Amino acid sequence: MSSFVSLRAAKVSKQSKSFVKPSPDVADPCHTPIHPQPQLNDELYGTLPSSLDIRTAPNDGRGIYATQPMKRGTTVLSLPPHVQALSVTSLSVHCSYCAAPSPDLKRCTRCKIVRYCGSSCQNNDWALHKRECPALTRWSSDNPKSPVPSDAVRCLARMLWAIELNGLESRFTRQLASMQSSRPVAQAATHTQLAYSLVRFMGISGPEELLKFGVQGAGGVADVVARFTTNAITLSTPTITPIGVLLSPLAALFNHSCDPSAVIVFPTLPAAADNLKLKVVCIKDVQPDEEIFTSYIDTTLPYFLRQISLLETYDFRCDCTLCSRQSTSQDAVDPREQAACPRGCGGVWRVSIEEDGAISKAASEEDKNEIKCTKCGYCIPKEKVNEVQDVVRVGGEGLKEAEKIQNEDPTRAHRLTTNLIPLLAAAGLASSSYPLLALLRLHQQFELDHLTTALSNLPGTNLNSPGTETTLSDEDKSKANEAQQVLDGAVQNQARIARGLSDIFCEGHPVRALALAELGKLLSVDEPWPPAPGSHTPAALLPASSPTPAPVNSGLSPSFPPHHASRLSLALQSLQRAQRELDISFGAGGGEVGKEVRSMAGRVEAELGVWRETRGGQR
Repeated sequence: MSSFVSLRAAKVSKQSKSFVKPSPDVADPCHTPIHPQPQLNDELYGTLPSSLDIRTAPNDGRGIYATQPMKRGTTVLSLPPHVQALSVTSLSVHCSYCAAPSPDLKRCTRCKIVRYCGSSCQNNDWALHKRECPALTRWSSDNPKSPVPSDAVRCLARMLWAIELNGLESRFTRQLASMQSSRPVAQAATHTQLAYSLVRFMGISGPEELLKFGVQGAGGVADVVARFTTNAITLSTPTITPIGVLLSPLAALFNHSCDPSAVIVFPTLPAAADNLKLKVVCIKDVQPDEEIFTSYIDTTLPYFLRQISLLETYDFRCDCTLCSRQSTSQDAVDPREQAACPRGCGGVWRVSIEEDGAISKAASEEDKNEIKCTKCGYCIPKEKVNEVQDVVRVGGEGLKEAEKIQNEDPTRAHRLTTNLIPLLAAAGLASSSYPLLALLRLHQQFELDHLTTALSNLPGTNLNSPGTETTLSDEDKSKANEAQQVLDGAVQNQARIARGLSDIFCEGHPVRALALAELGKLLSVDEPWPPAPGSHTPAALLPASSPTPAPVNSGLSPSFPPHHASRLSLALQSLQRAQRELDISFGAGGGEVGKEVRSMAGRVEAELGVWRETRGGQR
């Protein structure tokens, strides 16, 4: 059964999902100006702040525009979702009402599936859960191998039950009905499966039972599913880890751009019994009468794959400023498609991305024109171009396989990323390029698990205290050295990720800010077995699972990462930079992550002060 995450063409999609078609009553789209709809705003969206306005553009349909200047970091919208549902794996660790994580959730005694922070959250959710509870019990009994339906099915059902509760003429229901939809051919099978599962889950036996939800027969069910898949938004933690799905008709009105001016985030998860709220935060300055855009897909993908993703999922092609520039320019090289000049001059050339035998428009043009280094003008030999494109194709296929098996066979998936990353780096791909960046990010998940295990195996004594080296057994020294290798490898890998994301995203994008925060955290971890102060990192300390030494196109020094005070100083710089960007990503304060980063920066600064006082100290 399809989960909400599987409905997305991109794996790391974190933003709102919507597609609005041109208004059918536009008589002359070539000359019709963008105009506000005050009656619609007032009657249907009474919660819309005065700083925003819903307007209709001739080719893009409805969108949300600024009515006043907005600085980056400004929260332009904050509201609770209409309905939400946790993913199956999140049901046991997050409250089903407020989505807050808790180690002591109270399970519903009837269905034994849904959990809450306490009686307040349970009471607040009871109006919907009393309808959901018997449906969950029935489904679990009928499907012992898959006892819980997907988040998509449960969210769809909760939406229909909420419509029944609020009434067909309520503002709540009219807002949901106002969501526009698309039915891409590529999603036909998924939509059919969702519709079938929805009817089964709700226990609907005939068309007449759908009328109380405002649904007319099978066609109506198909329309409900299409509206959901087009407008659903990923529910995520403050670290933008997906934990479910929600619907918010107002937030879904933001149109798509691959270079968005705003993001949908959840800076803090609420305290028990409080409403969950999503926030739309500007990551760029916005001027009056300027449309505010979010992104529907993973925008680390190169131009051609972004277009495929949008077309297959939302049935449209993107012509945002970024896509328009990349589809026509032969000079600018997108960071997502960069390879280093073979002559080592520091310049780059464009690697056009292919998939399933189809060649991007840029690739077609490059067949007619010479591909040159942007710095020295060296004409890249056709053999080199073909060689790198073949490596990219192999890397892309390996990435898909690793993503597919990462949960069921993490060892094999880790082996795939370990083997492919050096191959792509040797071909000259930049850390920001596809599929190298995606492989680095997936690889880091496995490396962090490895690091946790290695650190947990360390002896209990303080490894950095004077004289420790002479008292430790050979086995303990080996464990400490292994942990140091794994930690250094994780730091190096995270630095490449942060560099790649910084080349792609603007300052303040949450994905970029969180990568910088993660780098600062890793750099601040106590070193289990560092080299003596003043020495360089021995080659033996660099783990075999990471590219060794750092490729020249990674932007890292061969001796990276540093040690001792230099490492702490870099940790502090990374955390301070992350804090500045988090204040943009999640609004003032940076949300829960910003609070954590501020606290960690304070501890690192104090530790660095001790190092400076002792002039480096001794191991």
